[in-house]
Amino acid sequence: MVQGVSEIAAMCVGLVGLIGAAATTGMPMWKVTAFIGANIIVMETRWEGLWMNCFRQANIRMQCKVYDSLLFLPPELQAARGLMCCSVALSGLGLLVAFGGMRCTSCFQGNDWAKTVILMVAGGMQFMACICVFIPVSWTGHVIIRDFYNPLLIDSQRRELGEALYIGWVTGAFLFASAMLFVCRRMPSDKGTFDVYHPANFLGYKPAPSKPTLMRYHPISSIPSFSLNAHNSSVEQQIATPLQNLPQAVPNNVALINPPVVYNPSLPGNASLIYQGGIFETLENEPISVEELAFKFAVTNINRNRTLMPNTTLTYDIQRINLFDSFEASRRACDQLALGVGAVFGPSHSSSVSAVQSICNALEVPHIQTRWKHPSVDNKDSFYINLYPEYASISRAVLDIVQFYKWKTVTVVYEDATGLIRLQELIKAPSRYSIKIKIRQLPTGSKDARPLLKEMKKGKEFYVIFDCSSQTSADVLKQILSMGMMTEYYHFFFTTLDLFSLDLEPYRYSGVNMTGFRLLNIDSPQVASVVERWAMERLQAPTKVETGMMEGMMTTEAALMYDAVYMVAAASQRTAQITVSSLQCHRHKPWRFGSRFMNMLKDAQWNGLTGQIIINKTDGLRKEFDLDVISLKEDGLEKENPYVMYKKSDKPLYGNDRFEGYCLDLLKELSNILGFSYEVKLVSDGKYGAQNDKGEWNGMVRELIDHVADLAVAPLTITYVREKVIDFSKPFMTLGISILYHKPNGTNPGVFSFLNPLSPDIWMYVLLACLGVSCVLFVIARFTPYEWYNPHPCNPDSDVVENNFTLINSVWFGVGALMQQGSELMPKALSTRIVGGIWWFFTLIIISSYTANLAAFLTVERMDSPIDSADDLAKQTKIEYGAVRDGSTMTFFKKSKISTYEKMWAFMSSRKNTALVKNNREGIQRVLTTDYALLMESTSIEYISQRNCNLTQIGGLIDSKGYGVGTPIGSPYRDKVTIAILQLQEEGKLHMMKEKWWRGNGCPEEDSKEASALGVENIGGIFIVLAAGLVLSVFVAIGEFIYKSRKNLDIEEVSVGQCEWHNKY
Repeated sequence: MVQGVSEIAAMCVGLVGLIGAAATTGMPMWKVTAFIGANIIVMETRWEGLWMNCFRQANIRMQCKVYDSLLFLPPELQAARGLMCCSVALSGLGLLVAFGGMRCTSCFQGNDWAKTVILMVAGGMQFMACICVFIPVSWTGHVIIRDFYNPLLIDSQRRELGEALYIGWVTGAFLFASAMLFVCRRMPSDKGTFDVYHPANFLGYKPAPSKPTLMRYHPISSIPSFSLNAHNSSVEQQIATPLQNLPQAVPNNVALINPPVVYNPSLPGNASLIYQGGIFETLENEPISVEELAFKFAVTNINRNRTLMPNTTLTYDIQRINLFDSFEASRRACDQLALGVGAVFGPSHSSSVSAVQSICNALEVPHIQTRWKHPSVDNKDSFYINLYPEYASISRAVLDIVQFYKWKTVTVVYEDATGLIRLQELIKAPSRYSIKIKIRQLPTGSKDARPLLKEMKKGKEFYVIFDCSSQTSADVLKQILSMGMMTEYYHFFFTTLDLFSLDLEPYRYSGVNMTGFRLLNIDSPQVASVVERWAMERLQAPTKVETGMMEGMMTTEAALMYDAVYMVAAASQRTAQITVSSLQCHRHKPWRFGSRFMNMLKDAQWNGLTGQIIINKTDGLRKEFDLDVISLKEDGLEKENPYVMYKKSDKPLYGNDRFEGYCLDLLKELSNILGFSYEVKLVSDGKYGAQNDKGEWNGMVRELIDHVADLAVAPLTITYVREKVIDFSKPFMTLGISILYHKPNGTNPGVFSFLNPLSPDIWMYVLLACLGVSCVLFVIARFTPYEWYNPHPCNPDSDVVENNFTLINSVWFGVGALMQQGSELMPKALSTRIVGGIWWFFTLIIISSYTANLAAFLTVERMDSPIDSADDLAKQTKIEYGAVRDGSTMTFFKKSKISTYEKMWAFMSSRKNTALVKNNREGIQRVLTTDYALLMESTSIEYISQRNCNLTQIGGLIDSKGYGVGTPIGSPYRDKVTIAILQLQEEGKLHMMKEKWWRGNGCPEEDSKEASALGVENIGGIFIVLAAGLVLSVFVAIGEFIYKSRKNLDIEEVSVGQCEWHNKY
């Protein structure tokens, strides 16, 4: 609102400046005759301007003469002319540019960044116009004052400051104020450090859980100049790979490669060797760390793939040290440097890291880290590289997540003191945002967090951020489940980058909201192949350790170590002339190629398992990276909502108790009537059943044909082709195909909405009618003798007659009648009065119709839908439409012989990859996020539209069909099930079950809105028209003045010439 007011104010001030600049340019009153002391010149007053000189003698009217030659004028006058003309042009152009950047206009609608830039450009143009006004006006004032006090000039040659100079200075001030109002404005917040995207696509978040969904999350430093819309738009990318679909294996404590040197017999004999040193911390009786396994795995892959290093073989030296033993870490680092390693990887504990880092700094050998490390104060570790994302960026990302979900109260639970450092941006949030933060620490001496969770549950702390390791996260999740906190009321966010690798299966259907970050880029085919090889090698391990992780999942630690080894290998390949020499810690003689090799590492850009790797050259940290935001969601058959759904519970459920829905209630009623027991089984491929080109069936129909199932109780449509291979009961529900589409967006009135009551064609016809009537009136007034009159009534014999209806006056008469204002011209003849009367009647109807519709167009938000029926869909190609692949709806269009539906199937079949969707959930998401219409059953549309008020049903039913219970051919259950369904129908239980499962909260109906006050966004265009008219009038006035001055000058020259001729003769 404030920015809108400032924009209008800037436009108004700039318009005044434009008018002032034009007036200053055209006025001749730049210099005026000076009246000094007794030498007052009373007979003559002279003015000097940019374009002409004017003088007035006594009471004689003012006479002006335009300068005859531009080149003959003084240079300062020529410069003043040019600058003043530039100021007028710049100011006018700046206002036109600013008009496109105003919020009340539709230009660049929704792109606040572009509008801000446009307004700043307009402000710059206004400022340049201000300078172009101040320079000539101030210089002219300076010259006048200088000459006024020049003793060499006589009094009659002195001049004073004219009115135009004062107007120029005021004009410059207005232009400067306009420029400041345009320029001094807040940049849009979507250019912040981190970006949270639009809520419609972000995480697909709902209170109810569903399938894990992944989305891109970018630091702003890695995004080209964009809009996080901050919250936009297109940058989002839905990842279809669910967490549970990744390869399964388990980490172990067995080394993959026993010898320290990897030998490849296919290498040439002169192949060179490069040593890499790894120092890894272990505990007694503990398995080998995952970092060491990843280190060996990366070296093995590099040596197998000869494309990266065709003439070089990597080998490694691994040293294992005890945890917290910094002295042993220093000694082992010196041993590796004496061996001649190109880089040192590890260790990970802070005390050991500092010891090894000091040695690497002294000997100028790169030290590579893949875990979070407390930042150094002096940043003097010039040979340090850490691939783990910089903690401040992650902290800002967590803060953006909190702001996106609009959490007002947050509980932060940390494991150790380093968590407070990592989350300092979030902890400082209360001082900048209206967020209340409660900080708690997990028990340090015990893994039992239930007392802490009990306090949080009692305090109703529903939004919790856990900063802990992946192992601790797995333990905490189990205890949260035991405390009954796995419900839809809670939302847990885990800062660990390994949330995706945890076994979340026990919590999937609990209803809890769980979110986290992921750095591993598993959506890439190259990354997926590496992860699969890693999983296969882990499966060969003889020992499996319970870690709470999904079996075989590559963790972030392993991926970072893999990327670190590949980065060093890639840099080594580009520096073929660098040789690695043995270094002694006691000699303090650094590696002569160390600085060069370190620069190569920092310059390298590598697309690894964790995305693009770019190292900051100043501190060696990784500040540009991609984060996937992942959310735990259900993995149910969304297509069958509300027929079959997973039951939400804070405890694990088994068997038939896992499910609920309409079909489950129907199955229960059938079992009560017929007296049978049953076991619910979901169809393996998630399809109802369709026939391929070879005549083979899939889905539920296939399982009934193969007698895998006895009954198919589902929204299974009774069709002719299905009836040939299976039996159906009488339908328990009737329905038809209809169109699911998003509700049309309301179109808010614009600044020129006062033109909307009449279509553009009508406006054009009215304009042409006005011009046509004016021309007819002009001709008739000239033709009829009753419109001519004697302008001198005292002289009735005069032959001079005049007619008021000139062409200009005729147009003025038409415009005055159209504007309901009339004019001083009145027709006298009957013919002209007929023309005037008909025109008045025409304008009466037009103005009455316009006024009747004006209020509605200014205040009502109109809902315009681009389609109203299936015929509308078939006639266009802009809106994509489709159905669920291999469903009965798709089959209906495929087999239909009706021309409209054949045309629709041709459209869908030509775009199978985009028009046909896998299931209803995918289709609904496309309807919500893109311009897409989904053809589906009317009952499903009714259910969905009751729960999502942004969706609606378009048109009526395309066909009529029914849902029935499927049985194998010849099944004895068919007739019994049919009788039971008829009994349930007569008792009204089918209707009651549908009401139970279909009725939602409903969408609120729009209340009748009272007339609201009109704002700038409604009638701002009237002010723009008014301003344009004022500017036009100023230019016309200047033109009239110049034209009249020239005409008077010509008349005077002719008079002077006649006087001289008479005097001569």
